[in-house]
Amino acid sequence: MFSIFVTARRRAFELAVLRATGVSRRTLLRSLLGEQLLALGPGLILGAVAGILGAVIALPSVPEFPTIAGGPPPQFPLPAFPLAVLLLTLVLLLAVASTLASLGTIGMAGYDRLRTEIL
Repeated sequence: MFSIFVTARRRAFELAVLRATGVSRRTLLRSLLGEQLLALGPGLILGAVAGILGAVIALPSVPEFPTIAGGPPPQFPLPAFPLAVLLLTLVLLLAVASTLASLGTIGMAGYDRLRTEIL
């Protein structure tokens, strides 16, 4: 998300040019949202899958107590419902952050931006 804010000033001129040629704010917002979600979405999905896979692989080798007194190895099941709620919350936060970043970038893309960039 930081990179979105850093590049917003540079992109504001391009978006101002598009606004001056008649592209609506709604179309710009949709294109920015699509661009950001395509950039951030796969990272979120791959990171979540890698984290769950790492937990499934690593947790059985972590001892529950310092000394094992025999018996079967401890089972650490991953609860599906809390994980699903967490992933859904992360996706919603990503969507909200992307929307706010897009709106902020479009807000910087006023017609006055054309005058300041040409001078």
